[in-house]
Amino acid sequence: NGLTGCIDRYFFNEPHVHGGHDHSDGLTYRYGTGLRRVENVPAHLALDTTTGVLYIADTGNGRIAKLDTRATDLASATAIAGYHNETPLLRVPGARIDAVTPAGALTRPAGLIVSNGKLVVSDHGTGKLSIFAANGTLEGSADTGLGAGALGGLVETRGGKLWVLDMAGGRVLEV
Repeated sequence: NGLTGCIDRYFFNEPHVHGGHDHSDGLTYRYGTGLRRVENVPAHLALDTTTGVLYIADTGNGRIAKLDTRATDLASATAIAGYHNETPLLRVPGARIDAVTPAGALTRPAGLIVSNGKLVVSDHGTGKLSIFAANGTLEGSADTGLGAGALGGLVETRGGKLWVLDMAGGRVLEV
């Protein structure tokens, strides 16, 4: 949630028609604090399904952050007020968002995937791709030569290829 610097997770309990706007049957859980949004820079999330850790491209703080989704208890969430008018809003106590990458390792992280236990990140601020261990240790990087403002999302294909969005060039590149 770029307005509040938190992660919001929505549970829509009943399906509704495509384009429907009534979500009052759902619940929204709010996790952690401290994230910062940068306008016009995508900020991806990547869930490591083996560990339950949600990795966050925190563009405004120039880092990859994490939220341990298995270390939280939804049953102890409490109702809170806030800018939110679709579903009841609940704060999850004890939900911490912690830095993974060291200060200065990234400028404006955007695209993010988990691949073979590694974090692959596109940096919108530099045009570089970086690979980090899950503990935040930089294991490698490559300058795409596209420069600042180009890199957006990443995806790993079923064949193991890496595709990156070149926002400046309006194209998808295979790395």
